[in-house]
Amino acid sequence: KTKIVQREPECEDSIRRCARLYVKIGGARNLPKALTGSSTSSYCIVDLQDKQVRTQTIWSTREPMWMEEFYLDVVNPDEEIAKITCWKMEKAGKGDVIGKIEIPVKTLSDQKQHEQWYPLASA
Repeated sequence: KTKIVQREPECEDSIRRCARLYVKIGGARNLPKALTGSSTSSYCIVDLQDKQVRTQTIWSTREPMWMEEFYLDVVNPDEEIAKITCWKMEKAGKGDVIGKIEIPVKTLSDQKQHEQWYPLASA
């Protein structure tokens, strides 16, 4: 599961930016064990249209706590989808996808903070 918090201010410039999405990646619970039976090292990537941000890697735990915050500009809140992917870090490179969630920005457009856990879907 991943926690996301969202707050949307009023539009400042409807041509360049209609909204700003505030995302807080809090943590994850019960991530699968690594193939070796040890704890998993993991990170998250947040995608929104052509923008992408990444959390730090949290090493050797099945319950990482990132507590990282990001602001992403939203051009079209009615159509954009925030995609959060949780990755298992591998020593040789990027690693494997643990799971992902997709949240339509329009479901968060009430200008309130939404704090909740989301279950990760299989990738």
